[in-house]
Amino acid sequence: MNNLDMIRVIGYIRVASDEQVKNFSLDNQEQDIRQECLRKDWELVKIFRDEGQSATTLKRQGLIDALEFCSRSKNKIT
Repeated sequence: MNNLDMIRVIGYIRVASDEQVKNFSLDNQEQDIRQECLRKDWELVKIFRDEGQSATTLKRQGLIDALEFCSRSKNKIT
């Protein structure tokens, strides 16, 4: 696959509780995303994360940053 055909993605990871943050759940999620991108030959552009954030609201800074990044990078993210 040449560079023009490369699939470019972002990752978003989140845990809901401080206990999950302490138990390395975020690190496991990030590792899984990185491995999947390698397996599929995708370019991982950036990973966004929210630590200890409930999914009951969209007011999560990592999610907001991810959406804004995608909006600004329309030609860079597949």
